[in-house]
Amino acid sequence: KTQAYYASADGEPGDERGKGFDTILDAPGFAGGPLSYWTSQAIKLQGVNLVGRESLVPSLRSSKTEGQPNFVNPGLFLAGAGYDADLTPKLRLAANVNYLRFIDMKSLEIFINQSNLDHNIGLDYGLGLFYRPLLNNNISAALVANALSPLGAIDEIYEAPGTQYSVLTSLTFRY
Repeated sequence: KTQAYYASADGEPGDERGKGFDTILDAPGFAGGPLSYWTSQAIKLQGVNLVGRESLVPSLRSSKTEGQPNFVNPGLFLAGAGYDADLTPKLRLAANVNYLRFIDMKSLEIFINQSNLDHNIGLDYGLGLFYRPLLNNNISAALVANALSPLGAIDEIYEAPGTQYSVLTSLTFRY
């Protein structure tokens, strides 16, 4: 499968009119969902989230449930590909990779008081195993590993943090 996503940016942060895209509560099952480091981790920046947990949009907000939406943000372009394989009727393997890029850096440059930031965010990739022992969704388990390898902007903002990794597990019971 392939995916592309575009969230508009505010190219004129000082004009008193926010033109960037923001969401209320998104929890996307898109672009890899839990396989994506970008959407599964809150990436902090100076007391706010560059991107919130379970969100695609770099909204520069403290959280999705507190405070106001922020339409003055750098926006996002995402392009990627994924693959799902049913290894057995009970076990599924999923892989995903995304390229991430900010649309307009002006709002972010003003926020962190740094100029000439690169637009590239990085490569986001993940691998997951999903197990349904009863062949339905009443009981399910997941093991997911994902990473974000920074390119440009993330290196500049966080002073070369290197590749960030996370491992997630979940066990779900539904009745």
